[in-house]
Amino acid sequence: MPDKIGTIKLRQSVTLEPLCEHLSRSRPRNVLVGRVVTPLWGDRWVTVKLINPSSKAVTLRRNCKIADVFPCVAVEELPSPENVSVNIQDVTQGSVVTKSPQQRKEVLNNLGLQDLDLDGCEVSDQWKDKLLRVRVDGK
Repeated sequence: MPDKIGTIKLRQSVTLEPLCEHLSRSRPRNVLVGRVVTPLWGDRWVTVKLINPSSKAVTLRRNCKIADVFPCVAVEELPSPENVSVNIQDVTQGSVVTKSPQQRKEVLNNLGLQDLDLDGCEVSDQWKDKLLRVRVDGK
């Protein structure tokens, strides 16, 4: 089986908006290209996902090389990607201390919303408090 069977190129110039995901039928610097496992049909079109992670728009010119195409019989044959990392950012604003159900009911009564049942929501107490804060701040 050959190593490389083709190259994906753009047929027209494309501008990728900042911090957006794009679908393109055709890997330049500053653009992330998703790995795709798909059959190669007779028309030789392959759709790939492009992501512009920068804060500026990126213009890709016509005939710009996006990716190389390799054959595989099974997904298990694909090599593991190199340098894969995940950044998880958990930002909590304000206090982590949540109100008790009784305190939430008192706040709702003061707002005239005693019929609103926050305890019936299937979310954490932190989200219930956040919803309550949105309502109080929007008063």
